Amino acid sequence: KATISEIVNSTLSLKPIQICVKKQEITERLGIIYGKTFLDLGEEVVEQLLKELVEEGSLDIEEGGYITSLTDMRLPSELTHLSELILKFSKNAHLFPFSADTIWKFHERKVEKDQIKKVLNYLRAKKLLVRVNDGRFLNIEALEEIKRRIIEVVEQKGIFTIQDCKSAFGYGRTVAVPILEYLDRIGFTQRTDEGRIIKK
Repeated sequence: KATISEIVNSTLSLKPIQICVKKQEITERLGIIYGKTFLDLGEEVVEQLLKELVEEGSLDIEEGGYITSLTDMRLPSELTHLSELILKFSKNAHLFPFSADTIWKFHERKVEKDQIKKVLNYLRAKKLLVRVNDGRFLNIEALEEIKRRIIEVVEQKGIFTIQDCKSAFGYGRTVAVPILEYLDRIGFTQRTDEGRIIKK
């Protein structure tokens, strides 16, 4: 497991804008390190090890592959300006989630969408953005503000419902549900039959 973490870490450190490391690449590297004997054990072993590393919090699943929060990524100088533009955009978006497509259209399609995606994932790995679902992101400060607003509602009425989204965030169910589900996944809230409560 330590070797797998090191493979992911070193790969992303050497290729700072690579979004993730795929299972196949990890398996191939393990085969080089441990030889044919390891590969003869079968893919199920790698699957199990990866699953355990995700459960332990050592790895995250991203874009169908794996990343680690230990990665010391550096952004190539030609993408530094794009990184600054995206961070500024994320702050102006405030509580509204956005995607690579949103930024691409905002900048009149003058920047390659793939470059935007890579920088978004770089900023996520640096914990400046969070990815709520399906390639939609929020600035980390916006997420904290959303948490504060949910806490306020729960303190007032004991629960947070879908009907509270419009007054709390300024948008309705369609935009809010993926964010609420993300907060459930990270253990901030817990969904009940009546609505959501703050998880102790």
